[in-house]
Amino acid sequence: PFISLAYGKQSAPTVALIIALTIALSVIWALLLGIGEIEYAARSKFSVFLKHIFLNPLILAVITAVVLSAVGIQLPSVFKSILQLLAVTAGPVALFAEGAFLQGTNFLADWKGATALTFLKLIALPALTILFLHIFKTNSLSAEIAVLQAGMPVAATNFIFAKQYGIAPRLVASSTLLSVIVSFFTLAILLYLIPFLEI
Repeated sequence: PFISLAYGKQSAPTVALIIALTIALSVIWALLLGIGEIEYAARSKFSVFLKHIFLNPLILAVITAVVLSAVGIQLPSVFKSILQLLAVTAGPVALFAEGAFLQGTNFLADWKGATALTFLKLIALPALTILFLHIFKTNSLSAEIAVLQAGMPVAATNFIFAKQYGIAPRLVASSTLLSVIVSFFTLAILLYLIPFLEI
């Protein structure tokens, strides 16, 4: 929504491509390697580890989507509508779960870690993206959208993984909350600075 507001409908193809690539790389990197390491540490048998990895709903969803796309199977419109409704509600539900989790917890106890993660997400990642775009040139619209996408706050879906696997859920929730608040300012600054970056 932020990118659409800033650039209008012309940004839709670039945003869609960035989201698709982000999801694909996240599945390979975060799920197979990150969650794989967690699962393997919890289960000594390699076969049990593989079973838990490839029965993960997110991995199953991606594998199913790739297979359906490869063989050219089109889902009936009613299923597409249902899946689109689920996709639209996933983010808000994750944020609601995060808010419910934070209620009654001392989320300020993780302020150092949350500040570090917020800095990395909102400032370091856009800076790395700008550096990358100076090395590998692309058209200006795609470059500007990439920088803004890199500067978005910590995604609520990170909390779902943190809670599911019991890895610092309070820190992740605090990071999301802080990064959303700070991003009101950092995204505005990025939007102002982008014309001067010559990317």
